Amino acid sequence: MGIDFGTSFSSVAVLFQRKITVIQDEMGSAFIPSVVCFRDKEKVGAGAEHFKKRYPKNTVYEIKRVVGCRYDDEVVQHQKEKWPFDIVEGKDHRVQVELMINDKLRHFYPEYIISKILNYLVQLAENTTGEKYTKAIITVPANFNDTQRKCIRVAARFAKLEILRILDEPVAAAVAISID
Repeated sequence: MGIDFGTSFSSVAVLFQRKITVIQDEMGSAFIPSVVCFRDKEKVGAGAEHFKKRYPKNTVYEIKRVVGCRYDDEVVQHQKEKWPFDIVEGKDHRVQVELMINDKLRHFYPEYIISKILNYLVQLAENTTGEKYTKAIITVPANFNDTQRKCIRVAARFAKLEILRILDEPVAAAVAISID
């Protein structure tokens, strides 16, 4: 399984019946919103995207921007001002998302939210092909540092996924061109 984990949209492809198959969501799109809405039930992808305006303080998006960052990081402070959901300082100066869910204040590290997106992508692939997937190659931006890459690995573990490789996006594009 190959996962392109994106800031706004993610995609997943699998080797199925000797062909590379790009998986589509329930809406028929291969571009799955990297969005999670926390309400009575969690919604991910296009289902969560629809709740962005209705439940802005409970719908988390673009979390990739702050994964592996310290709370006092300039990027975090900039994003904090843009997002309707709350970002707070957690243990060891790490970023946490603070949400009110069913009248309870809850805190989530970005890795947990990313794991929900990864899990959703795996479920889409499994529902589409009828196969079980436990291993993946995931792409990240070339400028991701070691801490950010480690956070992606943690998120994958939460999603019960073994990462075979983390590839820089430009490298993944070059590999794809060479395969074709």
